[in-house]
Amino acid sequence: MEKRKLKELDTELQPREKLKKYGVRSLTDVELLAIMLRSGIPGKNVLELSSEIMDWSSGKWGTLTNLSLYDMVRQFNGLGEVKAMQMIAALEVGRRRSVEFNSPDKVKGSLDVVHLLHRILADLDVENFFCVYLSNSNAVIATQRISTGGLTAVNVDVRVVMRYALSYNATGIILAHNHPSGNVTPSGPDKNLTERLSKAAALLDIRLLDHVILSSDPNNYFSFSDNCLL
Repeated sequence: MEKRKLKELDTELQPREKLKKYGVRSLTDVELLAIMLRSGIPGKNVLELSSEIMDWSSGKWGTLTNLSLYDMVRQFNGLGEVKAMQMIAALEVGRRRSVEFNSPDKVKGSLDVVHLLHRILADLDVENFFCVYLSNSNAVIATQRISTGGLTAVNVDVRVVMRYALSYNATGIILAHNHPSGNVTPSGPDKNLTERLSKAAALLDIRLLDHVILSSDPNNYFSFSDNCLL
């Protein structure tokens, strides 16, 4: 079968025509992906290719968001780097919009931290460590990724955390990282790191307000502050 672009498909199959007539919310996930990709590959038209990709991900955009450029090209034979980059860019726009929509202006408790960071951390399959830097009124100044680790651990340099705090002129810090396993119980190293960062922050007259461990489930998290561990 010769490669066919989206505009070459029968009118009733064209997602673009459907979008024009009924609006973007009328499109299925497969049709949305077809518009991102624009054309198929040798042996598959664009809707067939999109259907294959969504079937592989079990219909979950988050599964696709996790794929690197290399992984995406390798997973879908014939996709190519250009189409893979189109997908990655579009998925990242959606992720950032979701983060923006769910981000509180101020942090009043651990649930606000979850709302702020869950969309960033939920789909990651290795541990990532973030810091939320706050003003004196607990307004969010910045959210900063400090380091990326492996499946069960992440190394954090205390000096890096504090350097960012000083550069943002922050008076408060909240620590956060994910446990890809789903078990949010803090480990011994988690507790030791929290203690080290608490002491370092105190020396600079900066408040360490919480350390939150997140999972892929927004309702499953652990707060050091809520559990009186700070």
